[in-house]
Formats: sequence, structure tokens, C-alpha cells
Amino acid sequence: MTPAERERHDQFLRLFISHEEAVSGFVRALVPTREDAREVMQEVAAVLWRKFDQLTSPDAFRRWAFGVARFEALASCATARGTGTSSARRCSICSRRKRPGMQRSSRPSGWLWKNA
Repeated sequence: MTPAERERHDQFLRLFISHEEAVSGFVRALVPTREDAREVMQEVAAVLWRKFDQLTSPDAFRRWAFGVARFEALASCATARGTGTSSARRCSICSRRKRPGMQRSSRPSGWLWKNA
């Protein structure tokens, strides 16, 4: 490993370790079981490392990691739904219920208040 590769690797590890607890908590809130969260976090770490060159600034790592985590949780939920496992029925991403006074939107948050 060259010194530049080692520095890149060390930078990734420093950033990942400093934000791992927050990202893990976020993933845990999205998926139904701790086992699902562990699997999603493994994928998140792999994707973050594979795409680390795409990170524009170390200051943007946390936001970027949360975005990757959300997409990986969605992928995990979709896979569970496709196989018909009970995890899919309990997944907070896939099973959000429409609340009164809300309507589905194409916005990132997914829900907008409508005037009743």
C-alpha cells in the first residue's frame, strides 16, 4: 500500500468511526430488527468505502453516509418484501401509514400537510 493509499484509508476510517454510531442509530430506526441493521450497516460500510473517491469534502461525510444508509435500508426492505419475510411487514420505510391530513408527495420527505 502506497503512502497516499494508506492516508486515504486512514481518512476513511477516521470519518467512518466518528459517524458510525449516528449512522447505525439511523439505520436501526429504519429497519425492524437488530440483525437487519447489522446487515445494512455492513453494506453501508462497503458502499462508502467503494465510493469514497466521490466524496467532495470530509465535512460532507455524515450527510453522505446518512444518504447511503437510507438507500441501503430501502434496498434491504425491498428485498425482504420480495421474499415475503415478516421483516418487510415491520419495516418502517415500507410500511409508513398515511396519517389523517397528509398526502403523498414526490418531495424527499414523502409527506406534505394538506389544507383540510
